[in-house]
Amino acid sequence: MNLSMNTMTDVVLQRMISFVVWKGVLNMLDYTKIIFNELDDTDKPLQAFYNYDLKESEIENFLEEYTTIEEVPEGVSVQKVELCLTIYTQQDFKLEACCIDTNNKQYWVEINKQFTNADEFIQMIPNYEKIKL
Repeated sequence: MNLSMNTMTDVVLQRMISFVVWKGVLNMLDYTKIIFNELDDTDKPLQAFYNYDLKESEIENFLEEYTTIEEVPEGVSVQKVELCLTIYTQQDFKLEACCIDTNNKQYWVEINKQFTNADEFIQMIPNYEKIKL
């Protein structure tokens, strides 16, 4: 009985993982399209700003992946996505996306749920090793 129960559990888990991958829930940010813009180190916490160079169809995919209707209402035409990394310490940070529509209205979205490591972002900052976190 335990053997069949384990097998059934394995099958269910495999189907769940397949569904999650198929739906794109495990997609990560495309670091090849993220470009460091500026660092605000005038106060703590530090804030690093990045351009996220996405095409129109990629913006739609990004919105589906990382936002809710409450954060970016349906019908809003987002033209640009920028990222802001707020760094409290190297292990304590917050990543947000600023989605900007055709009227320059900003919609801020926290994307920490899918983002667990700030190292790649920190390493994009010129002379990052000199930054005091």
